[in-house]
Parts: sequence; C-alpha cells; structure tokens
Amino acid sequence: MRAKLHLIIRIVGVVALSALLIMLFGCKDKRPFTVSGQVINEATGKGLSGVTLACGSYGIAVTDSEGKWVKTGLQGTVTITPTSPGWVFDPQNLKVTKATKDLSIKARPDGKVVIRVGAGGSHTFAVKNNGTVWACGRNEFGQLGDGTTTDRHTPVQVNGLSNVKAITGGNTHTVALTNDGAVWTWGRNDCGQLGDGTET
Repeated sequence: MRAKLHLIIRIVGVVALSALLIMLFGCKDKRPFTVSGQVINEATGKGLSGVTLACGSYGIAVTDSEGKWVKTGLQGTVTITPTSPGWVFDPQNLKVTKATKDLSIKARPDGKVVIRVGAGGSHTFAVKNNGTVWACGRNEFGQLGDGTTTDRHTPVQVNGLSNVKAITGGNTHTVALTNDGAVWTWGRNDCGQLGDGTET
C-alpha cells in the first residue's frame, strides 16, 4: 500500500513538473514582441511612405516619410502583408516571429496606374507609374513611337522608352522628358521639330 502511495505521489509530481515546464515555456513563447522594417522603392533606393502593412489579427502599421514602420504587441507567428495602390512588393507576404530582426521590403510600380495624359493633333498618349508610355491614334509620321506608321485604335507601348515623367505632343510629333533630364522626340520632322539637327 505504501509502495503504491509513493508511486502515485511520484507520478503526480512528474505530471505537475511537466505541466509547470510547459506553462512556463508556453508563456515565454507568447510574450509580445516588436518587429520593425523599411519599405524601399526599388528604382530610387529611397523609403516609400504611406504603405499599409497588415499584421494578421494584430492590426496594421503604416510607413513614415522614410518608409520605416514599427509594430508592437505581436505574438507567435504573424503574417505581414504590405499594400499600396499602384505598387507591388517583394516579398508580398512574410511570416515573422520574435526572432525576426529588421525587415527590408522592396516596392516597384505595378504599371497599371496612369499618372500623366496628353494629346497631339490626332494622337493621344499616357504615362504609367512605371515610367512607360502608351499611345494611340493617327500614326502616319510615326508619332506613336511604336516603330510603325500604322494607325492604332488601342494603346501601344512606345518602344525603348522608360522612366518618363512628363510628355507633350505637337500636331504630328511627340516629346517626352525622362527622370534623368533627357528629352526624347519622335514623329514628323519636316521642319526640324524633333530637334535632332535634321529634317528627316
């Protein structure tokens, strides 16, 4: 009887100790932690402001003017998802834990948002947020910039041109300004309107 009692006490002691260890380590794992990071514009290398980062069931964080963000009160494993209209992110989703250090997320324009529009005599054009130019309309002098003289009823991309920040059009020619300050022209040039030193 006494041996059975000792065995029961010993079993109860082992169970209690195991439960205590599980409780202690479990509580430690669930202690709130903080994660921070920065969202960087891939093209410029600068921080991107106004990005919303969904943090699972723990709410959101928003990047500041330098693209930096901080989220406190997280527990366990949390999925972070950055979003901002007109941008795509790498990675799009990332899992963080208390062991996660500062995060760096890259952002680039998704090329779906038009930021500038303009028109010439019978052609129109648009600049997207990824710096590409799209044009449609009359094209007898190559003013659409697609390498042909075929009129287009739906937008086509201007060949070999990127990082455009401003655009305007003449009657039958087009002028674009890129982020590096270069000016590009195409279309009719019978009076030297393209500025390339020729009239062809």
